[in-house]
Amino acid sequence: MLISLVICTYNREDILRETLPSVLALKIPIDAQLELIIVDNNSIDDTAAFVKDFIGRNTGQIAMTYLFEVNQGLSYARNSGYKKAVGDYIVYTDDECILPENWILNACTKIKQFSPAFLGGPYYGKYLSGSKSPWYKESYGDSYILQFNLPNGPMNNRYLSGGNLFIRRDVFEKIGLFNVELGMTGETINYGEEVDFQKRLKAYDPNEIIWYDESVYVYHCIRNEKMSICYLFMDAMIRGASAAELRKPSKIEVFASPFLLFYFILRALLSFVQKAIFSLMKKQHFFSLLHSDYESRVWRDIGSAWFRVKSLFSTN
Repeated sequence: MLISLVICTYNREDILRETLPSVLALKIPIDAQLELIIVDNNSIDDTAAFVKDFIGRNTGQIAMTYLFEVNQGLSYARNSGYKKAVGDYIVYTDDECILPENWILNACTKIKQFSPAFLGGPYYGKYLSGSKSPWYKESYGDSYILQFNLPNGPMNNRYLSGGNLFIRRDVFEKIGLFNVELGMTGETINYGEEVDFQKRLKAYDPNEIIWYDESVYVYHCIRNEKMSICYLFMDAMIRGASAAELRKPSKIEVFASPFLLFYFILRALLSFVQKAIFSLMKKQHFFSLLHSDYESRVWRDIGSAWFRVKSLFSTN
């Protein structure tokens, strides 16, 4: 079995210095091979020079390829990686992920047992070297999926993260590529491309398996800008809008969206005041308390309703 590991990157030369060495430490089953494809999505920092030097210094059991994708957007980069890959499974992980040494071993075990269309697991937050925050805990960087306490096995009505995603090759042949209208584009935050991809397969064949296994985990490095309440608020808003874009609403939802938007904003403001008072009384860090609104739907619901409001007025 051949596994094609695709890492798409944009202006992350500094983070790649921490994450790429973990690829070299991966344990590969004796009956499997691994190739690494690094897709540079039009970076303007020293990514190209660093990656080429890294590949040049680390020839061995892992075949490595550097690709440059000029079209800006994560979906373009992921599609480019797939087109170059020759593996039975194409695996996507983020450029900010550190891979445990048994990651491929554990994944191959599940692949041999179940041959799922998609396979993945959680990720756990990890500080970058020299980074720390007085209020942002490493656990805040954990994947949202952990809050559901999912059992190992097929997922129902939930979807895997694109930062830890094994895809059987014939899935692309059945449903095509990632939607280039979705996903990150340069410094612009956007989401939804991997959920859209999984939904399209389930629509094509409901019997296909999306398999979650907690042993197939990675560590997700927490970039410094993510340890900002302003960033997290905007991120939650965009996540809510992206989720709304992928789900067809009822007419009632669309027409009620202005009232829902007002309600969700009011709810967030009341929560803000409540947590400010509580932080003074209990001497707890205000931002730590406020982070619970990021983890819950408090801020995401604002983004979702705002997207519906825009849709309402754009159709009129």
